[in-house]
Amino acid sequence: MTGLFAELHFLIWFFVLISFFKTREEWNKYLNFSFVVALVVAATAFYQNPKWGLSFGYGIFNNPTFVAPYLIFHFFWGIYKFIGFRNLYFLGGAALLLFVILFAQIRGAVLGLLIGIFVLGAGLILSGVLSRRLRVILLACYVLLIAGLFAFWQLRDNQFVQSFSPIRRVTGISLSETTVQTRLLTWQGALKGIKNMPFFGTGPENFNYSFNKYYNPRFLKFGGGGFGETWFDKPHNAILEVLAETGIIGGLTYILIWFAAGLALYKLFKNGEKFLSLILASAFISYLGAVFFSFDSFGSWFGLYLMLGFLAYHDKF
Repeated sequence: MTGLFAELHFLIWFFVLISFFKTREEWNKYLNFSFVVALVVAATAFYQNPKWGLSFGYGIFNNPTFVAPYLIFHFFWGIYKFIGFRNLYFLGGAALLLFVILFAQIRGAVLGLLIGIFVLGAGLILSGVLSRRLRVILLACYVLLIAGLFAFWQLRDNQFVQSFSPIRRVTGISLSETTVQTRLLTWQGALKGIKNMPFFGTGPENFNYSFNKYYNPRFLKFGGGGFGETWFDKPHNAILEVLAETGIIGGLTYILIWFAAGLALYKLFKNGEKFLSLILASAFISYLGAVFFSFDSFGSWFGLYLMLGFLAYHDKF
């Protein structure tokens, strides 16, 4: 899924993007087109087809973990087009993407998205992008949002709150929960694998070798009559996955990529594109929050490489 074959294809696509699109207008048209495609993908979450193995909330990607980061990137593009250009169509599209992300009930994606939204709000309030009146209104909205989230957390055991499944999934997080315990065990195995092969790792898509070598029998406590939570081929943490599969060499490269992206965002901000830089920064932060508790896939890479290409275009000037 994210082996060397896929990595090379995405790398080539990145170079095609930054070589082919030479103007801001061309990038806008392509990103708008990609946004429409994302809406179509989001709409498939409401389609059920047992023959294809599709159920409500899963979408054409067949796994909400794969599609959530992809939708997150396009959600922030919709917010950018609405706030920056007062386009109501993009507001409606962003609302649909937000609903589908919540509908998918992927905790990491929801938490990552919330972090990104708060970062965007803080940036808009503190940076001077908006007028004073709009900043006061936005601050009031964020205070209400924080108060609402706090209230939901305090009332997480209430029957009404528990009836809303996306909220129940997030508020139901507990260290004793099966999925939390199995991920902690998997992270421990990943760390042992990194220690065993520190420089180059096991190679892309080869985490299962480390997992098998350092398999912890405690996983069998969480099988629940099956084997769904007893064996993993991914550490469910993109950072640990990079380190386990590519070692220190790959990990340093990964850090340098994000350092370059951060520098480009800073330059974009200083060059007067404050709002766009905040949007992109929030999208990247949301993505990192989402994959911190899961892993990369075609969907997450599609959104990531697309936005990195857009950022690289601006970094040329």
